[in-house]
Amino acid sequence: MKRISILFLTLCFSGISAIAQKDNKALKKAQTLFDQEQYFAAGNAFLEVSKDKTLKDQKEDIQIKAAQAYLKGFQYKKALSVYESMVAAGPKNMEVYFMYAEALRSLGQFDAAIAQYNKYNEVNPGNAQGPSRIKEIGEFKEGMNKPTRIKVSNFGRFNTRFHDYGANFYKKNGIVFVSKREEAAGKKPEAGTGEKFSDLFEAFLDKNNKWSSPTPLKGLINSPFNEGAASFTKNGTQAYFSVADKTGKIYLYVSKRASADWEAPEKISFFGDTVMLANPYLSNDGKTLFFSATNAPGGYGGIDIYSAKRKGNGWEDPINLGPIINTSNDESFPVVHESGDLMFASKGHTGYGGYDIFRSSMQDGNWSAPKNVGLPINSTADDIYYIANPSFTRGFLSSNREGTKGGFDVWEWEITPLEFNVMVTVKDDSTGKILPNATVKLYLLPDSSFRDGMTDEKGQIKFKLKSNTDYALLVNKDKYFGNTGSVSSKNEEFSKNFELTIGIAPIPPQTIVLEDILYDLNSANLRPESEKSLNILVDLMRKSPNLTIGIYSHTDSRATDRYNDSLSQARAQSVVNFLITNGIDSARMVPKGFGEQKPYTALVNGKMELLTEAFILKQPKDKQEALFQLNRRTELEVLGSDFEGNIKYKRVSGEEDSKGAGSLFEGRTGGDDK
Repeated sequence: MKRISILFLTLCFSGISAIAQKDNKALKKAQTLFDQEQYFAAGNAFLEVSKDKTLKDQKEDIQIKAAQAYLKGFQYKKALSVYESMVAAGPKNMEVYFMYAEALRSLGQFDAAIAQYNKYNEVNPGNAQGPSRIKEIGEFKEGMNKPTRIKVSNFGRFNTRFHDYGANFYKKNGIVFVSKREEAAGKKPEAGTGEKFSDLFEAFLDKNNKWSSPTPLKGLINSPFNEGAASFTKNGTQAYFSVADKTGKIYLYVSKRASADWEAPEKISFFGDTVMLANPYLSNDGKTLFFSATNAPGGYGGIDIYSAKRKGNGWEDPINLGPIINTSNDESFPVVHESGDLMFASKGHTGYGGYDIFRSSMQDGNWSAPKNVGLPINSTADDIYYIANPSFTRGFLSSNREGTKGGFDVWEWEITPLEFNVMVTVKDDSTGKILPNATVKLYLLPDSSFRDGMTDEKGQIKFKLKSNTDYALLVNKDKYFGNTGSVSSKNEEFSKNFELTIGIAPIPPQTIVLEDILYDLNSANLRPESEKSLNILVDLMRKSPNLTIGIYSHTDSRATDRYNDSLSQARAQSVVNFLITNGIDSARMVPKGFGEQKPYTALVNGKMELLTEAFILKQPKDKQEALFQLNRRTELEVLGSDFEGNIKYKRVSGEEDSKGAGSLFEGRTGGDDK
């Protein structure tokens, strides 16, 4: 009777010669154990038979069979030992180098694997497999050093030293998975391993975030033989799964749940029951059933993925998903996400070793080219049964990678949430000293809602940021001009703490001359070359929204007092009008013309002099015009720093928390939890 370890989980290698069994009873027994998928016992038996001197002409073929049996039974180290002895003896079958390299790669011994792939390339020049594998190892090693937000960890709550795999969402807050643990029913099918036939187990997460102990599904759903992984209708009342019958053949079944117990499964027949089928998965709308079939009609070789549309109470004839999904190697373990994307495991598409998980979406009626989901979801070992919550942030997979307790384990994965913070330090621009009690506003763009706070004794304040967002910062402090900064979490793939230092300049006690504010002759019209300085003033007012200022204009003395007073007032108003046009509140500005009343004080001949008309006319004629020009000036004076005005932006409280990973069971209703 055929016994199977993992439904449709095969490790196939090319170049294995057939063994002529003749009348050797030990060899026949070893082959029988292999055919019954008692791989651990078969490997031991083949290895013992290989010592028979009467079979020395078949020794290498028998050793290959022993190694293959160990690999199928996931006894990688034993398989490796067999290959090592064969390579040391000098193999006749050059495929041994490739098999040895594959085993080394599966155990993560990359450098040793590359050496064996190179030997295989030497004895089998022109082959594509060796160079391809070496390239894949290079990509894997490079990927191992890249940062990732994906965390994969062994789901130790459920895993045992036996096979535990195929976790799937069930009801509102549970999972169902396959296990060969002690609690499973049936006899021990595999000599030397102690594993039982696999059963379906369920477990639930309670409101305190604690998992219940796994228990077998109730009712008649579990048989005396091996059950495979199950998928469920949205209401949780129908289960689709595969079972190996007493002959060892694998078929699809459906079981219904009327209350707490599951009814006896009913077979779903495809291909006239001439083909072994496994790993069924029902689409989210319940209208399409995906599954694996080995060497089925219309296939591309090995195991392929098929689908069948619902028709009344039955199903239409299945169709192969085509060469975009299926290859000449094995594709299996289909899972359909709520988005409609197909996840599956493949040995044929480019991967890292063993089965790798791939993802494809339906586009214009066709499946897109499968994309390897990458590290660390995939490893150099076998990675299968990948499921995800609706937001693709959490889920499970099954793997026999390093760290597995025994055979296959259930592993959980999660994309860690992005977290962004900005630490703002405020300093005095002139001295470099830190400034406590400065007000810092953080504006979220583009809506400009803001949060604010005061810098601490270290001159610092910290804000939490959202992901994929632009921010502006505004710093103000009494007796200082304001200043701005910016920070953005856009295009950041990983969490990050930003540091930003913003300097602010102290307000001088005296008025400030605004350089290069020029007017037409005998006019209040601003000249074009004044725009640069005026824009700096606009920027200053925007950065210091609490300031009120005086704009003062002065003329020289070469006209009447009345004319000069009128002209200077008009010129001060022109500056204010420019600022108003650029969005500065008129209530923050007081224009004032002083005419010739306040001559400028400047350094002349090494002394500070008041530039009265009498003083200027005493200077050399070639210097007089420049001195008159100094009197024709526009000045700024800070009048106050407590302007509030109209509130244009919305103050918000709290922190801009990044959106965390979605819950494992987000959006699930999944039927009752009875």
